[in-house]
Formats: sequence, structure tokens, C-alpha cells
Amino acid sequence: MPEVSRSAPSGLTQPYLNSTPEKKESPATHFPNNLRPGSSNAVVAIPKPYTPDTSQPFYEELKKALDNNVKLVACLVDAYGCNTTEIGELVIFCRDHNIEILNVEFDIYSDHGKEISGIISSEFPEHTRTAIKSTQSIFSSPQTHHFLRQHAPDGIIIAGEHFNSCIRATTVGIKEGDPNHDMFGDEYGALEYGFPVYTHFGLIRETGSKQCHEEYKSFTNENYHRFEDDSWLMRE
Repeated sequence: MPEVSRSAPSGLTQPYLNSTPEKKESPATHFPNNLRPGSSNAVVAIPKPYTPDTSQPFYEELKKALDNNVKLVACLVDAYGCNTTEIGELVIFCRDHNIEILNVEFDIYSDHGKEISGIISSEFPEHTRTAIKSTQSIFSSPQTHHFLRQHAPDGIIIAGEHFNSCIRATTVGIKEGDPNHDMFGDEYGALEYGFPVYTHFGLIRETGSKQCHEEYKSFTNENYHRFEDDSWLMRE
């Protein structure tokens, strides 16, 4: 079994590494060992090589990718009330272009009756599935791995909340040194499984610090396709 890297993908510096965090107890809930990259039940990505032009409009480039037989899926991360107009537009685009959608919700919210925005869910195709995750990353849910294994996408469109926690964990993972590491320990994201990521700041809600925002914004990876126009970014 291949050894799993416990560091962030190349190009991303985990925040606050210059400080020495105090010793914390291990979290009661952690990312499942058998779903970590390279583990027994983890999805294996075999994407078709493709590079969109991120200086161009987001949806035009998604259409070009589809025209080039690039298979995309969309994963909504805790879309409880964020950016409803922009994410609703994404859902409609996916519905009209036969892009499968996985709606992923956090068990700590869904267990208490919190629901995603009706503006978004009302646009879902009838067969849209919902997965429940136990940590910040959507890859902590076996349902996510089943969905991705079934559809074998060449890229994942990621949208939702929050920029400095669940979106970060879902995209690039979270390791020791990150302020959110104390919650669940090491987490793993799409890039660590080999999936290219497509996103736009208009699809993401942010509540993080300026440092987290700047690090995430400056992060580069050959499989990370963040479109440049961030005028829709919602800041609190």
C-alpha cells in the first residue's frame, strides 16, 4: 500500500507554522483511516489531462471542457445559506449540461435539522444525492467515494462554505499547523486523491482570517483551476 503523504500539496504553506502549538488531545472524531488516499476504500482518480484557461469566464470554460469530452461533477459543500444566487446558477448549469451533483452536508448540522438553502435545492435534478460527512472534508464520507467511483470524473467543481475550513479541507486537505487541525486531525482533499478542482470565488463563502484568505488565493497547483475574477467573493 502506498505511503500517504501527511503534508500539504506543494505550493501551500500551512498557516501559523512559525508558532509552536500547545499539545492537544486527539479529536474524538477523525478522518477514517480506510478512506485516506491510497487506502483500501479510497477512490482512485484517473483524470483525462486537460487545462482550462482560468482568465476566461468560468462557464464558457466549463462548456469548452465538456466539448473536449472532459467529464465533470459538482460537489456542494455545506450549502446551507451561502451565495445562493451563484450556487443556484451552478446547479442550473449542471442540470442543463448533464453534470452530476453531489450535495454534501455536515453531520453536526444535519443531525440538528439544519437544511441547505431552498433556493439551491429547488433547482436540483430529481436524482441528486446527498452525502453526510463526519469531518470538514467531503472525502470523510464513504458516499463521496462511491459517487466519484461510479462517475469517474476528470474534474470536480467545488462550491459552498466555509473558505477557511470545509472548502480548504475538501480541496487541499488540512494538516498539523493549520488552525482547524485541532478539530478532527489530518484531513484529505481532492488534489491529494488526484482530482483536478474547478472553482470560482463567487461559489465560495469566506469567514476566515485575512492570512488564510491570502494563502488560499495565492495557492497554485497544476490540478487546481481557480478562476481569476473574485468580484463575487462574499466576505463577512
